[in-house]
Amino acid sequence: MVSYRSLLAAAIAVTTSSASFVPDNLSADDPVSSISIDGIDFVYEGLVGYGALSGSTVDKFGDTISIGSSLKIQKNTITTSKDSDGNLVYSFTVYGLPDRGWNTNGTLNFANRLYKLGVTFTPASSSSDQNIVWNYEDSILLRDPSGTVMSGLDCNSTIDFDGFPDLPAVRYSGDGFGGAGGGGYTVCLDSEAVELIGGDIENGFWISDEYGPYSYRFGGDGILQAAFQPPSAFLPRRKSAISFSADSAPIYDPSLDSGDTDSGRVDNQGFEGMTISPDAKYGYLLIQSALTQDGGDSKTSNNNARMIKYDLSTLEAVAEYVLELPTFTDPTKKASANPRTAAQSEILYLADDKFLVLARDSGHGRAQDDTTSIYRKICVYGLSNASDILGLYDGATDSIAPSGNLIDSITPAVCHPLVDINDANELTKFGLHNGGDDNEFLLNEKWESMDVFPVEGTTDEFYLLIASDDDFITQNGFMNFGRFPYADSTGANLDSQSLIFKVKLPTLEHNITNTTSTTSASTSIYPMSTFSSIYSAGYGNHTLTTLSSDSQSESTSLLVTTVTTVVPCSTNPAGAVSYTESTEVLTITCTTNKCVLPESSSSSSSISGSSYTSPATVSEIQTNGGAIEKTSLFAVLSFVLFLFI
Repeated sequence: MVSYRSLLAAAIAVTTSSASFVPDNLSADDPVSSISIDGIDFVYEGLVGYGALSGSTVDKFGDTISIGSSLKIQKNTITTSKDSDGNLVYSFTVYGLPDRGWNTNGTLNFANRLYKLGVTFTPASSSSDQNIVWNYEDSILLRDPSGTVMSGLDCNSTIDFDGFPDLPAVRYSGDGFGGAGGGGYTVCLDSEAVELIGGDIENGFWISDEYGPYSYRFGGDGILQAAFQPPSAFLPRRKSAISFSADSAPIYDPSLDSGDTDSGRVDNQGFEGMTISPDAKYGYLLIQSALTQDGGDSKTSNNNARMIKYDLSTLEAVAEYVLELPTFTDPTKKASANPRTAAQSEILYLADDKFLVLARDSGHGRAQDDTTSIYRKICVYGLSNASDILGLYDGATDSIAPSGNLIDSITPAVCHPLVDINDANELTKFGLHNGGDDNEFLLNEKWESMDVFPVEGTTDEFYLLIASDDDFITQNGFMNFGRFPYADSTGANLDSQSLIFKVKLPTLEHNITNTTSTTSASTSIYPMSTFSSIYSAGYGNHTLTTLSSDSQSESTSLLVTTVTTVVPCSTNPAGAVSYTESTEVLTITCTTNKCVLPESSSSSSSISGSSYTSPATVSEIQTNGGAIEKTSLFAVLSFVLFLFI
C-alpha cells in the first residue's frame, strides 16, 4: 500500500511554485552596521523577514484588528521545525496591542483589548514572498476592577477604586459612537505598550497609557489589578488642575476642545514606550517626547524625554533619567520648523542600563500626503553616565529643559543608531520601499512595536521583530462589536506590516526564552489546498469530513478517517486534524494555508478540551499558515489524475 505521506510528498513536488527565497545567511562577521557602548559591541546583520496582517481582519468580537501599537512574544511558545525544503521555521505566540480604536475622525467607545496571534517565520536574506505569517487567534477585553470594559474615548473625568490612585475616566452618553444607548462611566485608556510578566500571559501583563500617563497591571483574564502613577511633573494640567483629556474630541461631538496642556505630558505624547526587566522586578516608562514644561510644546524643542524606573511590586519610582531623542531635518518644512524631534515609539530592555529605542518621524508613509520618511531608526541607549534626577524636578511644573534647553547639570543618555528601518538596500531585498508610489509595498507611517527572540544555535544573536500601527485604516472596518461599520476618509486600506532584523545583542541573556526545537525529521509542512484536494478526491477508502470552520481565524478543523475506523475526538480545537492510515494514527495541524504532518508517530493520540496530547514524536500544533504557497488548480488536478491512473 502506498503511504499517504509519500503521496503528499509527490504532490508537493508537483505543486509548490519556485518563489525567490534565499535562506538566512547573514553573519555578525559581515555586519551592515555596528556600534560600541561601554566596550560592548552591538551589531546589525540585516533584514531577514517581512509580513503583514490584512487590515480587513476582524477579531472574535467582530471588530477590525490593528496589532502594531505594541507586541510581545510568549516566550515559552517558541518552537522550531524544518519545512519540506529543509528551511528552519520558527513558530510562536504573540500578544498584540491596539491603541484606542479607529479615531481618525474622533475618538469612540472602542472596547480596549489585547490580541493573541500565532506567527510563523522562515528566516531569509531575501524573498519575493512574505516570510512572516500572522494568524489571529483570540482577544482579551481589558476591564476595570469592577469588570467594566475600558474605553478608548477621550477622558473627561476620574474614577475611584480602593487601592488605586485616581484613574482617568470617561462619562459618555448613548452608545459612545453617536447612537442610542444608556451611556456609561469607565476608565479611559489609550494603550501604547504591553509587557508580559515573566514573558508569560499566565502571569499577567502591564500596559502603558497615553492619557494618564499611567501604567496598568492586568491579570491574564484582562482584569485591572494595579496602577502606577508617575511623579507630578508627568501629570497633565490645565489651569493648574489635573486634566487627563488629550484634546481628542469624540466622534459624536467634534466641537469639544480641551486646549493644550500647561504642564505635564503633551496631548497624545504619553508613555509610548514601556519595558520590564526579565526578572519582573522593574518597569521602565519612557515619555514619547518632552513634557510640556520641558519644551514639549514644539517639535523643534521636545527632544529631552524623561524615563521613569519603578518597582513593579511596590509601585514606587526608584530612578529617573533623561533620554535625548534624535533630531532630523525635514526638507518639506521651512527652516524655522527644523531640526525636528524623532519622537520615540517603543523601548526594549537590553540590560539594567541599556535599552533599544525606536525613534521616528511622523506624517510620512502609506496614506500620507508625503510617502518618504526621513527618519526611522532603532537606537541603543546606555545609562551608565546619565544623571539620575528622581525627586529633583518632579514637582507639578518643574522643568529640566526650559524652552527645550537641558539644564547643564543634567547628563542625558544619547542615541547610538543601530538599525535604519528606511535603508533602501535592505528593503529592496523583500520588494519594499520608502517613498515613491503609495502601494502595499510602501512602508506604513507608524512603526511602534519591538520584541526579540533568540537565533537558534547562537549565544548572542537575536531576531528583532518590529511592527507598524495601521490606525485601523480600512474601507471595510467595524467597531462596537461589529455594529459600527466605517470607511476611513483617506480611501486607503492599510495592513499591519512587520519586519524582522538579525542583530547581535551581547547584554541580553539568550535563555530569556524557552526555545523547544524539533528536528528536521519530525515534521513536514504541506499546503492546505493540496491536503484538502487529495482527500476530498476520496482516494482509496478514505474520506474527508469538515468538523468546524471559523471564518474569524481563517482556520478549519478536519477529520480524515477510513470507512471503518473513527479517530476518537471528544472536542475539535480549530486547526487540529487527525487521520487514520492503516493501523497508524497521525496528528496533523492545518490552517487555510498549510498542514504540518509528522514523519512518524505511535499508534495513539488524543484531543481534549482546548489543547491536545500526543506521542513525543508528534510535533506540537503549528498554529499558522502561509509558509508555503498555495497550490495551483492545474497542479492539484494533475496530482488527482495521477492518483486514479
